[in-house]
Amino acid sequence: MSSAEMKHANSDLFQCADGRMPPESAAAYVGCTVKTLAQWRWQGVGPPFVKLRGRIYYFRQAIDGWIDRQSGLSSTQQAKVRPNDVR
Repeated sequence: MSSAEMKHANSDLFQCADGRMPPESAAAYVGCTVKTLAQWRWQGVGPPFVKLRGRIYYFRQAIDGWIDRQSGLSSTQQAKVRPNDVR
């Protein structure tokens, strides 16, 4: 994705005043589907999330930190990381 496409994609994200994003916006930000985020939540390997009044939210800063931690790992190393180490 080019920087122009990334900038456009990020401008379409919905974010609450306190920085929360619903799964649809978080998925667009990460570059995956909402279903993938749900699977990652179930597996305990995705970006940190909060559940408020039965709804799932993500914070952009937490997603950025999760991406930073993932960027130095190969796929084999990621498979060996326990879910508690990812968060």
